[in-house]
Amino acid sequence: MMEPVCFDCMYFVPEGTSHNDLESDQWDEGLAGDCRRHCPVAREPTDDDRHVNYAYWPIVLASDWCGEFWPREKAKG
Repeated sequence: MMEPVCFDCMYFVPEGTSHNDLESDQWDEGLAGDCRRHCPVAREPTDDDRHVNYAYWPIVLASDWCGEFWPREKAKG
């Protein structure tokens, strides 16, 4: 049985990619990525942003989990 962790969730997008095509042998519990379950959240600009507004998806680790896990295999099938 699959563990309900972000790595195996259809909403997890690893850093530096646009979608999750990782295979199970590429598992790394410290791998960071975005949770795309909901729309990005706006953040207040800081002095360093120079009048640019940003929105972010929550950053999670591959080993994190939540109650809205949806297996990638189920989404594909």
